[in-house]
Amino acid sequence: MKPLYVMALVATTLIASTGCTHHRSDAAGANNRARTASTAIAPEWGAKLGGAWSFKVTVGQHVTQGAIHLTAYDDRFLGTLSTDQGGEVLKIRSVQVNDTKLVMTVDSPQGEVVVRAELAANAKAFQGTVTYHNGQVYAISGSRR
Repeated sequence: MKPLYVMALVATTLIASTGCTHHRSDAAGANNRARTASTAIAPEWGAKLGGAWSFKVTVGQHVTQGAIHLTAYDDRFLGTLSTDQGGEVLKIRSVQVNDTKLVMTVDSPQGEVVVRAELAANAKAFQGTVTYHNGQVYAISGSRR
């Protein structure tokens, strides 16, 4: 499987999971695998991170583009991730923010994908790395739509 496709599976899961789960279908009517879990997060990040994001992952000469959708509920997020490498919508298992450090964990059919990134001061962009289920690490950057 292409590493870029796996990135699509990186629906961001953060390292610390509270185990509290909420479910909802994504707005586009994606399949049940797009249902999402939430992870506790500081309330001030809800307004800053909630919404639609675009991202790109650079793998050698190839760039994979995708979208992240996050919805804040109290102190938690629900989210999905998709890429231009396939029609699957992946579940974001968790999102964690500590100062400007963002960690998202995404569930993919092949295993966990983790994004570790630095948020811009205005919380409208991020840059960092994505680690695939097989240990491969690539550059990732994103911005709010």
